[in-house]
Amino acid sequence: MYARKRPEFDGRHHHIKPLAEDGPDERSNMIVITPTLHAMVHRDPGASIDLKKGEIHLPRLGKRLKINVSAKHNG
Repeated sequence: MYARKRPEFDGRHHHIKPLAEDGPDERSNMIVITPTLHAMVHRDPGASIDLKKGEIHLPRLGKRLKINVSAKHNG
């Protein structure tokens, strides 16, 4: 039998408060999300990320997505 290779996670760093809006280029202002979710966040002008609630809001799609935020995240 052949061992299955686990697919590598191709995460994207996303700035929670955009750099263009004076968001800091620091770890506390970043989250790692999948490329698909990253594209969805950038295509929705009303998208927001709330680390305290553990939620990404995509109003264009009418969706609130739950996310797991590590206790080690310094945001």
